[in-house]
Amino acid sequence: MIINSIAATTSETGLAVYVQLDQRDYPKGIEVTDRELATVNLQGDRFHPEWKYTSAPSTH
Repeated sequence: MIINSIAATTSETGLAVYVQLDQRDYPKGIEVTDRELATVNLQGDRFHPEWKYTSAPSTH
């Protein structure tokens, strides 16, 4: 259901969305240090910045 909802996303300017479920296994328990996280260029949205954010290439 979620994949179909995401795939159905459109816009007036012609946005097309392709969705594919990634079923690979990934290791658990990997932690990101505060130092590593500080290098990620995230800009929080005014409305719920803990949920909504923009990521851009880092300048480091």
